[in-house]
Amino acid sequence: MTLYRKNPGTVKLVLLLSLSLMFFTTSFLCAQSNMPDDSYTIITESSKVGPENPRRGLSLLRGLKKHFYDKGSYENIDDFSVYYSVVAAEAGIHANEKKFSTIYRLFGEIGEHIKPLMSMDDQYAAYYYFSKVMILIYKAQENNTVIVGNAKYRGEIKALIEEVKRFNFKEKITQNLVTSHLEQYL
Repeated sequence: MTLYRKNPGTVKLVLLLSLSLMFFTTSFLCAQSNMPDDSYTIITESSKVGPENPRRGLSLLRGLKKHFYDKGSYENIDDFSVYYSVVAAEAGIHANEKKFSTIYRLFGEIGEHIKPLMSMDDQYAAYYYFSKVMILIYKAQENNTVIVGNAKYRGEIKALIEEVKRFNFKEKITQNLVTSHLEQYL
């Protein structure tokens, strides 16, 4: 809660990014998800209450994570899209509690699980690169700074952009969206 008061801009940026990713992915979702229909409502509610009541925010997300582990799958992009939004919301809450190692572990695990799936669907590649930039965002927050325009992180962001440009996306538009998203942090 004190981090939220000291640096509300960073926390709001991360929560906004989480919510924007959530709505970005819903445009791709079909009726193929094994996740509950009200998943995004729960995630939104958790993001709202999390900064002031972390325990409640995390408890709202716990059921969705369990559902993903029990009935969902990384191989189902619809399930994974919901799970990624859960992790992003959870990370925002953990940031307020300064539990950065938990955040790095969460996004690191996502990267490990979806890297082999990147060639299957462009969305996996997008999530992979978004996970990498989320780690940088939280590293900056841990150091009480911001990532946007920060020379310390510029090299890593440029390297990510080059990696995105080299990756063989099936659709050029997805590659352009990921690239422009990363470029906003330079």
